[in-house]
Amino acid sequence: YFYITLMFSKFNKRSSFNFSYNSRNEALTHYNKVAKLPEKIKFLRGITLSNEDFRFYLLRFNGPYHFLYCDPPYPDSVTGMSNAYIERFSHEDHYDLLKLSSKSKAKVMISSYRNDFYDSILLKNGFEVIEYERHVNSSNGATEGVFTRMEAFYINYDWEKEVSRWESTREILTSRGIRVIDKI
Repeated sequence: YFYITLMFSKFNKRSSFNFSYNSRNEALTHYNKVAKLPEKIKFLRGITLSNEDFRFYLLRFNGPYHFLYCDPPYPDSVTGMSNAYIERFSHEDHYDLLKLSSKSKAKVMISSYRNDFYDSILLKNGFEVIEYERHVNSSNGATEGVFTRMEAFYINYDWEKEVSRWESTREILTSRGIRVIDKI
């Protein structure tokens, strides 16, 4: 049970679990997620997971064939709370992330709420912003319930070109009998 709980929930700032209550039958939701574990394990074979400082990855994987997705703790100024995360980024951490990403030759995608600090560095260095609406569940004590929020991807590559390239690659692989998994 503990493994399943960790897989499908997350810790909130009080070190207790936030559960997603989007479905009417939580038992069925968890059962379905457990049923998909063998497929997810098979997908992850051959993938190396590690835990390093983001600076390591941005410096080491800096080539045109690398893709780095960064999902840092959002700046306090955009979350509206200084205690939204157990592990926060300092202003210097955010600055380092933005500067290293700006210099990277890799394809970089950073998620955040749109904010002036990120805009001031990333947009000057060739990034563009893709905004989208996201439904957010909150049970952090300050706010309760489900609400929508505009999130943003900051990217330094041509999004449409990459999607088109992926579609072409998927068609070629599929035509050769290779099974392509789009998501976990």
